[in-house]
Amino acid sequence: MIQLESAEKFYTIRTLKTLALRDINLRITAGEFVSIMGPSGSGKTTLLNVLGMFETLDAGRLHLAQHDIIRMHRGQK
Repeated sequence: MIQLESAEKFYTIRTLKTLALRDINLRITAGEFVSIMGPSGSGKTTLLNVLGMFETLDAGRLHLAQHDIIRMHRGQK
């Protein structure tokens, strides 16, 4: 199972802060197929990078198989 709770991700370039994900709640159960669609710039790639643990969240929680990824030590991920 994959679960996001109130997930938020920001990018800051110089003094400009851009919100890429805002208050995303998502639950994908084992064996479920999901499609992520949206217009260019809507956060699809950022969402996939967070789910793949290539990027960290600025707020919220990511759970994979009942484990809270935010609280795990770097070596356990």
